[in-house]
Amino acid sequence: MRGDRHLLTYFIGCLFLALIGLLIFQSSGYSQTSGYSTAPPLIVADTSRDHLIGLKDLDGDGFYFSPEEHSILLTELSGIDLSIPAALLSRPDDLLLLDGGSVDQLISLRDLDGDGSWIGNGETSVLYDGGNSIPDWVYPTALCRDPASVQGVETLYVADRSTTRRRILQLRDLDGDGSFSTGEAQIWWSVLNGPNIDPSFLPTELLAIAPSELLVVDGPRGLIHRAHDIDGNGIIDTDAEWSPWFVAPSDFGITRISDFQRGDDGRFWLTDDVSGQVFIFEDSDSSDRIDRNEEVILFTSKSSPRSIWPHPSTGAFIGDGETDTLWFCRDEDGDGSAFGNEECIALLPDSFADLSTPSAISGPQGWQSLQFESIDPPWVSREGQVVEIHGDGWSTGVPISLQVSGTEIPATSVLPQRIVADFPPLQEGVHDLWIQSGQWHGYIPAAITVVPTFIRGDVTRDQHINLADPLRLLQWLYIPGVPPLPCLDAADVNDDELLQLTDAVWLLDYLFGGGPMPQLPFPESGPDPVQEEQGCVE
Repeated sequence: MRGDRHLLTYFIGCLFLALIGLLIFQSSGYSQTSGYSTAPPLIVADTSRDHLIGLKDLDGDGFYFSPEEHSILLTELSGIDLSIPAALLSRPDDLLLLDGGSVDQLISLRDLDGDGSWIGNGETSVLYDGGNSIPDWVYPTALCRDPASVQGVETLYVADRSTTRRRILQLRDLDGDGSFSTGEAQIWWSVLNGPNIDPSFLPTELLAIAPSELLVVDGPRGLIHRAHDIDGNGIIDTDAEWSPWFVAPSDFGITRISDFQRGDDGRFWLTDDVSGQVFIFEDSDSSDRIDRNEEVILFTSKSSPRSIWPHPSTGAFIGDGETDTLWFCRDEDGDGSAFGNEECIALLPDSFADLSTPSAISGPQGWQSLQFESIDPPWVSREGQVVEIHGDGWSTGVPISLQVSGTEIPATSVLPQRIVADFPPLQEGVHDLWIQSGQWHGYIPAAITVVPTFIRGDVTRDQHINLADPLRLLQWLYIPGVPPLPCLDAADVNDDELLQLTDAVWLLDYLFGGGPMPQLPFPESGPDPVQEEQGCVE
């Protein structure tokens, strides 16, 4: 009986082929390419224009071209013009600005009213007046935060590159009042009293890599050393606490290090504004230093890269002082660099007059203070659906805004660590997710996968399974010029990622011979349980 059923199924298929005439085999497919995703909100400091610029990709096109997407946020403090805004540092509740000129202070910027600026009462405050305190600073250029601050005492480090100082100050908020008094500041490292330190070493960049452990950059000479307070006495004062980390800049054509940052993946990014080169350092042998050629990767080059900010997922934002723009560069072809066509794109309009010397790039206050764990369901229908986002950092009842590819999606948190949102129809593909709750942000690369939903076997996409479906598939397989199938996944009845005669036979067997049902999703519409090679055009 089973054999008779299969004979009937094959007879129907062969009869149809005879009626339409077998011409030539025609195959087709559907592929999806991804472009640049939504650009994150950024703050850029300019030491020539002496102001801070705010950038926000409102339309989700990956650029800051529109006039409302770039604005000058800060030019003066308490009637005093900014002068050499040298460094920025985002914390959960504020953005720190280190001004190395006439202001000469460490300043906290808190957008309390959510208007995107710091002009309201109480939105700016001085945390340390380095020009009028003891210890003081003369030419502060770099700022970093000790990782132990997350769970312990807030601890910051400031590098003073002046030739009369050449030292690093440690600021510790011991009384928890949010600022740093004279008794909470000390000289943590200095060429004058440090161990085995070259007296000409000039600290220009700082990077915290572990509690009480920094990488200290001598920018003019392209050197990097490690400073680690091993004994916990609050100063670098033994030979073991000061060691070389990268000492061969000439081997790679490095002339001057203008910026040095660490990405979320643990790799280090370095810009050289003289040679125009951008490098990636990776300690591949876990030797706690860069001492092999293969650990130094030439990533790209620009006219004069002054600052860099690694993207949370891949690539980096590069501020160029010669072209007066902000670049985003990423490796598209997998060769480890970004020299190919369209691997670097300018994010600001041509002849952008408000940017000249980008000295620092940062996320806004509260950057990455919201944590993402998972999304349910893991694949979001491109027709839209209600989803739950699991994570932490937001408060129940506080308004939450999501953004996916420029689309603002209101959401609510009715339970702790859970956000409920009604996603509208979105473009198919993998998207970054930006979560904002008050002044806290979370930017999660590749968090949202938007996929088509379909019924397996519904080749015609009319929400019904009948004889028209296998006939439509056979037409597409064997008759040249037939319009493409609207959904290849729906036609892949046995879900083997191949479209061929066996799919039509399977469907005919199910319809007329009592054979097995099509693979999931069936009989209800849903996403493909295994996201692989096929797709849906419509």
